[in-house]
Amino acid sequence: MKESTKFFINDLNSHMGQVISKQILKFMEAPAEADGDEDVEMPKHEIFGTIRSGEEVPSFVNDQNVALTNDHKGEKIQQLLGNADVIVYDLAVFTTETLSALKSVASSNVESEKTFIALSNVMTWLKTKKPEPEDGEAQEEEEEMVKFNESDGDRRVPDRDAKFQLSAENIVLRKAGYEGRDKLSTYLVWSGFAYGGGEDLLHPLFKAAWHGTPEKLPVIGDGSNRVPFVHIGDLARLVLKIAEDKPEDQTVLAVDNGNATLKGAIEAIATHLGTGEVECLTQDEYLQRLQASSGDERALLESLKDLAKVDLSLESTNKGNLSFEEGTGLQYEDGLIACIGRVIEEYRVSRGVTPMTVLLSGPPASGKSELAKLIADEYEIPHISAAEVVKSVLESDDSKSKGAAAKGLVKPSAEQIGTILKEELTKRVCRNQGFVLDSFPENVDQAKALYPEPKEDGEEEEGGEPEEDGEGEDGPKKVKFEVRLAEFLLLPDAPDELLKERAMAMTEEEAGAENTEEAFTTRLKEYRDANVDEDSNIAAYFREKAIKVKESGEKGTNVVDLNAQSSLEDMMEIVRLSLGPPRNYHPDKKRLEREAAATAEAERAKKLAAEEESVEQTKEDEEMGKLKLDDKERAKKVLAAAEAAVEAKSRPLRKYLMETVIPVLTKGLVEVSRVRPNDPIDYLAEYLLKFD
Repeated sequence: MKESTKFFINDLNSHMGQVISKQILKFMEAPAEADGDEDVEMPKHEIFGTIRSGEEVPSFVNDQNVALTNDHKGEKIQQLLGNADVIVYDLAVFTTETLSALKSVASSNVESEKTFIALSNVMTWLKTKKPEPEDGEAQEEEEEMVKFNESDGDRRVPDRDAKFQLSAENIVLRKAGYEGRDKLSTYLVWSGFAYGGGEDLLHPLFKAAWHGTPEKLPVIGDGSNRVPFVHIGDLARLVLKIAEDKPEDQTVLAVDNGNATLKGAIEAIATHLGTGEVECLTQDEYLQRLQASSGDERALLESLKDLAKVDLSLESTNKGNLSFEEGTGLQYEDGLIACIGRVIEEYRVSRGVTPMTVLLSGPPASGKSELAKLIADEYEIPHISAAEVVKSVLESDDSKSKGAAAKGLVKPSAEQIGTILKEELTKRVCRNQGFVLDSFPENVDQAKALYPEPKEDGEEEEGGEPEEDGEGEDGPKKVKFEVRLAEFLLLPDAPDELLKERAMAMTEEEAGAENTEEAFTTRLKEYRDANVDEDSNIAAYFREKAIKVKESGEKGTNVVDLNAQSSLEDMMEIVRLSLGPPRNYHPDKKRLEREAAATAEAERAKKLAAEEESVEQTKEDEEMGKLKLDDKERAKKVLAAAEAAVEAKSRPLRKYLMETVIPVLTKGLVEVSRVRPNDPIDYLAEYLLKFD
C-alpha cells in the first residue's frame, strides 16, 4: 500500500466501519522496517466516508470529509468518492448506495488507480447445491458435507430475500458495465457471520450469557447446521490486504476454518461465558417464544433467525494468495469455538464489562464487612464472605462438589480455605461481574493458597489455566477456570485502641456470639503478627507479585490503603476513585440512583423545613392574632368605660335641657317650619324672645 492512501469507508460508525478504521490507524502507528539507522516515516493514510443521520463524526475523521449515507447521489459524496484511492461499501446493508457509488466512480474519468471493495455475506450462497456426479462416478454412502470455495461462485443460489443482493454482487464484478476501466479494480468479499470485538450480530448471545439470563441459551432446531463465521478483525485485515495487493482474483470468501455448527458455537459461548447450558427449540416453540418476547429476550431470539437458515460449509482458496507479512496475518483462522477464550476477553474489554475483582482485608473491627456491602451494592458484584462460604462448606453434605478435604474440619488450613474459595470465585457470576472477597486473604500464607506460584518446571498448579478451547466428541470440552489475580486489594486500618473500642461497642448480632474482649484481642494480635513486617506482609506480597506479572504483560494487584478512622462514606469515596466506574451494562445506574436519592433527600429535607417553618409561622400568627384580639377587646372595654363615664356626667345637664330649653326650642322650630321666613335664624330669635 502506498505511503499515503485515501480510504473512503461507508457507514463509518458501524461495527465493520470502526474495525476497518482501527486497522488503518494501526498501520499509521506501526511504520515499516528500514535498513540501518534511517528514520522511518509513518504512512499518512487519510480516512473519510459516510455516517448516518444524527450520528457524531468519528474523532479520527475531519468534519469536512464526511457525508450522509442516504445522500448517495449528493455532490459532497461524489467529491469524496472522486478523491478516494480505496472505497469500501457494505453491499449487504447498503445495496442501492453501493451500486450508486460504483456507477459514480466507474463512469467518471478514472485517471489514478482506484480499488472498490464491496462486502457481502453468505446469504447469496444459501441455496447452492453440490454438483451432480458425472455418469459412472459412484457416490460414497456417507459423504461429508461439500465445501464450496470461490470457484463455485458462478453456481451460487441465494436466499429468497437476497436475490437483488446477488444481482448487485454481479454488477460489482462487472464494474457496473465499465469493464474497460483498467485503473479501477473491483472486488467482492463474501463474509461469514462476523464475531469478535464488542460483538454485533452475536452480541445478544454474549449479553445473555454474561447476565445468565436465560439460563439456557436458545438454539433453533437441533443446531446441526454448519454456519460460516469470521472474526471481524480478520475480515478487516483481509479487506486492507486486498486493497494493498490488488490480487488477480476478484472474489474472496472471508470465513474461518472452524466449520462450526450452530449448536457448537452457542454451546461454546454458554460454556465459557454463561451457565453452560443450551436449549434446542422447535420452529413452533421458537415462533411462540418470539411472539411473547420483548426487550433483550426478543433481540436474542431475532439474532438467531439468519443463523438458523444457513447450512453451508465454505472454505477460501483465494485468501491464501494474499501476502501477509509475519505477525500481520489472520489471527482467528481456527474458528470461533477454538478461539472462544480470546473472543470472550475481547468482548469484555470492548463492552467495558471486565470483571471487577476486589480483595478486602484488614484487622477486625476495621469496617471490612460494611465496606464490602457498600462496594457490592454500588458496583453490582457479589459480596463473598470468606467465613460464610467456608462455614457453608463445612456444614454441607455435598462432598462431591465442595471437596472432601474440607469435610469434618473444625478449623481448615489456608490451603483448604483457598481450595473452597477458588470454586466459589470461578462461578459464572464471579467470572463475569467480579466479586468483593471479604476478609480473605489476611496473611501471606492465605494469599499463596488463593494464588499459588507456578511450579518450577513451568507447569501450572491445579486451578491454573483453563483447558484448551475446542470441541470434544460430545460437544465443547469442559473448562476448568482459573482464579485470576484480583485487580484490587483494599486494606482499611486504624489504631488498635479505636478498633477495640468499636468491637466492644458492637452488638452480638453485629459481631457474633464470641465477641469477647479476649477473643477480639487474640484475633487482632494474629493479624498484627502476620503483617508486622512491612517487607513481607500481605501488602508487600501483592506489590511484589504485581511486579512479576507485569513483566509478562499481565496486570498486577493495586494495593489501596484506607483510613478506617474516617467514616464509611469517606472510605467509599477513596474506593470509587481507586476502582473507577462500575463495569456493567449500566455503569452509571448506581451513581444516578445515589444522586437521585441525594436529590430526593434534599427535597424531602427542604419540604420538611418549609413545613416546620410554616407551622412556626402559623403559631406566631395565631399568637399575634390572639394578642391583637386581646388588645381590641381591651380597647372596647376602655371605650365602653369612657362612654359610661361621659353618660354618668351628662345626666344632670340633659335633664335641665329637657325641662327648660327643649320644649321652647321645639315650638320655635315648628313655627319656623310653618312660616318659612326669609331669615329663619332671626325669626327664631325673635320668637324665643317673644315667648320668653
